[in-house]
Amino acid sequence: MIRVLFLSALIVCQALFLLGCATESADNIGVDETPAENVNHINETVALVERGEKSPVDSSLQGTGRMIKPLSGYEITSEFNAGKGKKHNGIDMAVESNARIGAADGGTVIFAGHKESYGNTIIIDHGGGVQTLYARCSILHVKLDDKVYQGQLIAEIGDDSHSGDVKPHLHFEVHIDGIKKNPLDYL
Repeated sequence: MIRVLFLSALIVCQALFLLGCATESADNIGVDETPAENVNHINETVALVERGEKSPVDSSLQGTGRMIKPLSGYEITSEFNAGKGKKHNGIDMAVESNARIGAADGGTVIFAGHKESYGNTIIIDHGGGVQTLYARCSILHVKLDDKVYQGQLIAEIGDDSHSGDVKPHLHFEVHIDGIKKNPLDYL
């Protein structure tokens, strides 16, 4: 009985959260799912909990395993491993200045600050050996140890590039067990 009540409360809380996110799109960048698709995702999660395949304490602040795009309206200007003479460990997503960056998945901020050759950078640990890196940010909206949910505003893009001939862009990386992977395989 307690488990049924807990699962019901979980469904209601997540549905309210997702409905709020759908109406406040400014705080949920990159969420391409409709509310119906989000409800289907919740129902799948509840089924996993009921079968004992997922812990009922999993929340939106932990990685879901399903990444969303951290930006909308972007153009890929440099692909994975397509850098100019160097290995390129992520993708560059060009946008207009002041574009808002959302967390690709929920997790914990393990770095927020300036990184050599990356500029202002955020790294989020999503659990299970999965981390995402967001570089070339002009404004950071999170700090070390912050818990973030999927789609939450974490930073903004400005003109933080190293070259005046490069459009403002987000440099985005996905790391799995410390190995840099092509982000397009996960978005």
